[in-house]
Amino acid sequence: PSPLEHLPLAICVLAGSFISEASCLIVAANAVRTNAKLEGMTYWDYMLYGDPAISFVFLEDLAAVAGVAVAAGAMCLSVFLESHIPDAAGSIVIGILLAGVAQHIVIKNSAALVGTSIPQHELGKLNQVLE
Repeated sequence: PSPLEHLPLAICVLAGSFISEASCLIVAANAVRTNAKLEGMTYWDYMLYGDPAISFVFLEDLAAVAGVAVAAGAMCLSVFLESHIPDAAGSIVIGILLAGVAQHIVIKNSAALVGTSIPQHELGKLNQVLE
């Protein structure tokens, strides 16, 4: 493998990405805080039980900031150690992070779309009334 070229450009791109994603994260965190106060909930209760759209945006932005930090750390380690292994490991970590966020969103959305079925004993009572 060839050594990392254009390191200053890569650092500038990562710095720009970090600034952009961090500013989005701050806006999302403020939205969670504001809406939690309006609903009379704590910050973390709102994240768990409040508007899922706002918590999804916050979670995605948090993952983006963490991903940029992991990418920067992996790139620095790759340059320092003169090895591509840290960069590859960083890519795997970012992939796992994004998969975890996606899994959380899918689980929350599927629960909202499908809902939970009524308990079996309640279903039996309903069937008796209908028969």
